[in-house]
Amino acid sequence: MQNKAVVVGALGVIGRYIVERLVDEPDWQVVGLSRRKASDGPRYRHISVDLLDAEDTERQLAELADITHVFYAAFQATPGNASSFASNTGPNRDMLVNSVTAIARAASRLKRIVLITGTKYYGVHLGPLKTPMRETDPRHAPPNYYFDQIDWLTAYQRGKNWDWVELRPQTLCGFSPGSPMSILPAIAVYAAISKELGLPLSGKRKRQVPHQALTVTDMPTNRAASIIIHYNCSAARDQPGPAPGNVDTGIYL
Repeated sequence: MQNKAVVVGALGVIGRYIVERLVDEPDWQVVGLSRRKASDGPRYRHISVDLLDAEDTERQLAELADITHVFYAAFQATPGNASSFASNTGPNRDMLVNSVTAIARAASRLKRIVLITGTKYYGVHLGPLKTPMRETDPRHAPPNYYFDQIDWLTAYQRGKNWDWVELRPQTLCGFSPGSPMSILPAIAVYAAISKELGLPLSGKRKRQVPHQALTVTDMPTNRAASIIIHYNCSAARDQPGPAPGNVDTGIYL
């Protein structure tokens, strides 16, 4: 049977790799969503939509009646520095709510939603923390938009015929033009400036976290695809670990 996936955030550092992975599968078609426009391709259709506009999202996604799977990999940062992290909560919760609600209403064949979060769930953005990070760790004090996304999706899924899973990859590096969400370009710029100034490439490390683990984007992408293609989730929710596959530490970059 033909499967058809929606990738929300299809031009981001995770979403574009999920699209590439799925369109290589002969029995898959893909619809990509993002604010930016992009060209259609073989087994791929792109929809430019502002997911913060609930009415427009409902209108544009109402035709997606044959969707079987959803990969949610969207993120929108609000203006300001890292101290304004709390302001990200509302928009990133609302984009999930608007897109999933519209798709679930339209798609009677929906089977599974994959929500991709990250290690900010554990509080890595707040400072040093204990490692290894475990899925059983208690939540840090809110706000955290991952908490809002997970809690909403947990409640919304109850009584539905589809299920959902969550992935928490580590710090990602990958190819994502027009997006600041990959750490590797920042490291490359820092290295280029250091070289121009005749300085060694160095950086301070926190004692509690001596090595920064970096996940190449195709690792969580393959994990996400495997969850759909090969993995039978018997429960409504599954949480694969924070860094699936092998990781490269910053010391080796």
